[in-house]
Amino acid sequence: MLIYQRGKNEYKGNLHAHTTASDGAYTPEEVIRAYKDAGYDFLAITDHRKLTAARDEDLLLIPGMELDFTLSDSEVIHLLAIGISDSYQMIYQWGMMAQEAVRFLKEKGALVFLAHPHWSLNRVDTVKSLGGIDGVEIFNSISRPPYNAQRADATQILDLLACDGHLYPTLATDDSHFYDAELFGGFIYATADSLDEKGILDALREGRYYASQGPRFERVEVVGDRVLVTCSAVSTIIFHSNLPWNNNRCTRGEGITKGEYLLNRRNGERFVRVVIEDKDGKKAWMNPFAVQNHVHRRIFHNELQIL
Repeated sequence: MLIYQRGKNEYKGNLHAHTTASDGAYTPEEVIRAYKDAGYDFLAITDHRKLTAARDEDLLLIPGMELDFTLSDSEVIHLLAIGISDSYQMIYQWGMMAQEAVRFLKEKGALVFLAHPHWSLNRVDTVKSLGGIDGVEIFNSISRPPYNAQRADATQILDLLACDGHLYPTLATDDSHFYDAELFGGFIYATADSLDEKGILDALREGRYYASQGPRFERVEVVGDRVLVTCSAVSTIIFHSNLPWNNNRCTRGEGITKGEYLLNRRNGERFVRVVIEDKDGKKAWMNPFAVQNHVHRRIFHNELQIL
């Protein structure tokens, strides 16, 4: 079963950035220039509760917005609406609950991602209640020092959700505000048929992307009971799953480009998440995939697909 194969049409993008139109330090034009100069292929400006219109001839701009909901003094929900339009904003009813907003945006054709669940102190049950979301940020660059506590990496809560059968595709983003220490800290590589709005949105809908801080996956596949990984030169390849313990969980070395993991189906291994890390501590996260009882299965957008 092929999980991912890097193709010639793999594009780099950030889906979470703010400008002076809400609480960002840079104007939309400055934000576009920064990402364009850094070699990004696409960008979503996601100002708070506002669709910021922008155009550029060289950088693909995907319309987006960030919505926020307060559940309690110690838990909030932030949603990224990607692929929205002016008409959505005009008829969106402020005051909607989070699940109502997800349903509304999905009905209008937008993609909806849960932002920074670790920073938001989201509980597992909270995320489970958000039916229909298209994915979750596994890494949010601004959710760490010097701006925040160490809440950038949401792998733990996503592993707990995956143990319960919720295998969400994952994003890495900057959540750019200050355009300093958080800049270019997280992004996705998407394999798209074309570098235009439809091409990137289709890739997001179909899960043809992975989250990264720099390292790149070349190929991930399941052959019998083995998970095989080929990637750029890294120092560690890690295989997460629902089992607290299994042999050969990590492959380590200097400049390694291949790793192999033997599934433990007998003890009920149900999913795998591959994480690679380079010598500088930068990671990439493959979307989780289901493996169980010799019937390989994958879950995209909360819908089970038999392969």
